[in-house]
Amino acid sequence: MARHLRAGLAAGAMALAAVLAVPGLAMASSANVSVSGQANPFTAGQTAGFACCGGDVTPGQSPTLVPLVVAGGDVLSFAATGLTDGAGTGATGPDGAYVFDMADYGTGVAGADGVTVLSLVGVFLDASTPSLGTQPGRLNFNVLGLNFAALAPGLGQIFFIGDGVNSSSVTQLFTAPTGATRLFLGTVDGFQWNNNSGSYDVKVNLTAGDGGGGVPEPAAWALMIAGFGMAGASLRHRRAVAPA
Repeated sequence: MARHLRAGLAAGAMALAAVLAVPGLAMASSANVSVSGQANPFTAGQTAGFACCGGDVTPGQSPTLVPLVVAGGDVLSFAATGLTDGAGTGATGPDGAYVFDMADYGTGVAGADGVTVLSLVGVFLDASTPSLGTQPGRLNFNVLGLNFAALAPGLGQIFFIGDGVNSSSVTQLFTAPTGATRLFLGTVDGFQWNNNSGSYDVKVNLTAGDGGGGVPEPAAWALMIAGFGMAGASLRHRRAVAPA
């Protein structure tokens, strides 16, 4: 009996291993977060008490850390709703108000050109604290436009998200850069995020680029079911041959 049981369980384990080994197997996860109008992306990854940008101090003006495991090659999408308000803009949705070129503050995070004031933006970081006084090159959305289908920002580059869809209501896709382990979400401003109000509700969807973590696709489920069927067949065979 024990021998047949072990054989059946081994068959199921082999099927599960086959699932995990399927090349390109898409595994998905998601998270819902709130992003304050005061979420300053230039303070991403900094410790409590860090001051920047005309009076902002962490964690009061920290961006929102998305509670998902992020790795290079992962593909993310966003769905954002809500309103924020800042000095002179009035109530504004995730796509923001007027076009604006952000400054750089030497926090290790680069501003972006051609984004819109109070729009939803993101920044990918690795596991380290950004180095002060240096930052990567800037993304220029005056050239890229805000109606892109897909975007692959680098580490430490602020990138536009908006409501997560383009003008044709097609979901925009974002690929995490090599080395990324964290994603922060914030809003666009020039200085003093601390006098903004409101927030955005954001659903973040992540499809792992390396097949790790999440829910198997139908083909994977078929392999798993086959393996467990083998385990069940082994147990039925044991019952059929067992002495009375």
